Amino acid sequence: MTDTETYIGAVRSVAPQRREVRIALAVSGLAVAKLLWCVFELRNGVQRRFKVEQARGHGSEAVVLLVAGVPREQIALLEGARVFATLPEPDAAEDVLKTRDLLDFAVYGDGGVKLGTVTAVYESPGQDTLVIAAENGMTWLLPAIAPVIAWVDMEAERVELGEYRPHLVEEAE
Repeated sequence: MTDTETYIGAVRSVAPQRREVRIALAVSGLAVAKLLWCVFELRNGVQRRFKVEQARGHGSEAVVLLVAGVPREQIALLEGARVFATLPEPDAAEDVLKTRDLLDFAVYGDGGVKLGTVTAVYESPGQDTLVIAAENGMTWLLPAIAPVIAWVDMEAERVELGEYRPHLVEEAE
């Protein structure tokens, strides 16, 4: 581990057959999609450094897919390990995701079920609000906050929701 690596959380579970590691995040607002390497400190103090193939956030946890070639036995040992990573530099102003960029994105909820499409965005100094035309014909209003928006896939134009039910406001058309 180097001085530039920061503690980001602990391994909650592993799926060696898929090279997948679930991390309970200790850092809020972490741009997990930009993680390139993770250092795993095992319970016995041994450290393992692995390259990340893909990472995505889900609320307060991240799912990290390690690169091919990492032995399953090594991944199985990572359960409960402390995780450190070199955090990316904050994005330049032009790279920061704006809520209005989500217009016309498909919105998905539990289990990958499509819930609707973002049809409008209300921007405000406090928090922005997404207007979603739901698949059931209703209009939903959701705050654009971290627990509600679990992750955004800009390439696929997809918004994955986290804990949205306590924030949901339905309006009949």
